Amino acid sequence: MAKRDSSVLIAALGIAAKTLISAFVIATPILGAWVSSSLAAYGNRSTALAASVAVLLFPALPLAWEGAAWLRRARKKDPKPRILRLWDRVILRTLAINLVFLSVLLATRPERAFVAVTTRGDWMLDGSHSPTSEWARKQIFWAATKLEWLYKSAHENPFRVARSEARAEPPPRTDAVPVPTPNSRAQVRPRRWPQSATVHPLIATIPHEAEASIADLARYVVANEQDAFQRVKALHDWVATHVAYDAASFNRLVRSGDWNFPPQDANSVFQRRTAVCAGYSLLFAELGKVAGIDIRYLTGDARVPAAGPAGSSHAWNAVLIEGQWYLVDVTWDAGFVNGEAFQRSYVTDYLFTPGDVFNIDHFPDDKGWQLAAHPIERGDFLRRPRLRPSFFALGLELLSPARSQVTTRGRATLDVRVPRGITLIAEVRGTSNAERSVCDASTGAVSHIQCSLVEQGSYNVVLFAGPQDAGSYPGVGEIEFLCRR
Repeated sequence: MAKRDSSVLIAALGIAAKTLISAFVIATPILGAWVSSSLAAYGNRSTALAASVAVLLFPALPLAWEGAAWLRRARKKDPKPRILRLWDRVILRTLAINLVFLSVLLATRPERAFVAVTTRGDWMLDGSHSPTSEWARKQIFWAATKLEWLYKSAHENPFRVARSEARAEPPPRTDAVPVPTPNSRAQVRPRRWPQSATVHPLIATIPHEAEASIADLARYVVANEQDAFQRVKALHDWVATHVAYDAASFNRLVRSGDWNFPPQDANSVFQRRTAVCAGYSLLFAELGKVAGIDIRYLTGDARVPAAGPAGSSHAWNAVLIEGQWYLVDVTWDAGFVNGEAFQRSYVTDYLFTPGDVFNIDHFPDDKGWQLAAHPIERGDFLRRPRLRPSFFALGLELLSPARSQVTTRGRATLDVRVPRGITLIAEVRGTSNAERSVCDASTGAVSHIQCSLVEQGSYNVVLFAGPQDAGSYPGVGEIEFLCRR
């Protein structure tokens, strides 16, 4: 009796194992179709055509392979007996075909595949927000998160090598950091942000002899500024106004992918007065070290204008003041590259910026440096609309859309809550920045924006805002719209 029970148990386990293996193998075409269709949605191509890959991967190609094998066998005079049954052969052929397909797909475009599934992996749910759809969307993005290793394995951040030149202690404990509440202006705008966009008086009138060395500059600021926050602002302002971004190296990188920059250590940058983000951040950290201020050098990804949802390698800082950590990006407060040249445009958008605002376009390698009690995942970062800190400093609130990339047909629409006294303007730009037109926008507490998209392609809707009496309005954010016809 025991032997019979044992045989029944082994048979049951065998059937269960076979069922699980068969289910796994059949699921692989679905995974392949999901990745390929997400890539199609991200690239504004036909998702239906890409999704049809699932039919090819199972059962079309496995059955075609089986048919070809049957014909070859039929031509033989004395074929050998088959070891496997038909279903087993189809399962194995399906596994082989799908593993090859997925391996090629993911190996040839690992970064783009991860960005696609984590931003557009729910393309089949576009426009649907029912409880069932939201549950499915949550599961889809959970699955997408599990593919982050693809991105990390292929994404090299050249600025990480500079960490040996800066203090790289582990990130601070998040339970010691005040957590801002999203959409709560009282929390999003702490006492120290935004700072006045006026260069610190010490830096505006700094004597030449105080700039002889990094040590002289740091000692000059410490001796003449007693407020801890204003000391940091003075150091930030000197770097932002005295170091020019290396536009030539940046453009060479864009054209040829050449990451070979001139030396970015603090002393080289101080003498040369040009740098990329690593040089700005290392010089700022070194000034803090001499001044007795704990300034850390951080690396990660940042999202730049007109580059879609994906981020690019970047470096910035965190500074400890009166027992509290604050985030700073001197590079982005210094100006921007305009064509072949660097254009100075001093701001303080990224000086002491709250973590929940700063993290919209910065994603650190160490999640603890998000300075949030609940750090977001890379997928959350990539899905968020790209809004500058000034968007929040002005009290604006984006009601819709809630995504960095949206597929639409003929028209882009946005809803933004606008405080009294603030002017908001939207401009739609085509693939070429030369293609520009102002969008229609209603006035009132909520501005309903509509932008005509004349033909199929990729467009960026750029938002500009400022006080109504301002002479000009800077860009405060952008969203990518993919027009399908």
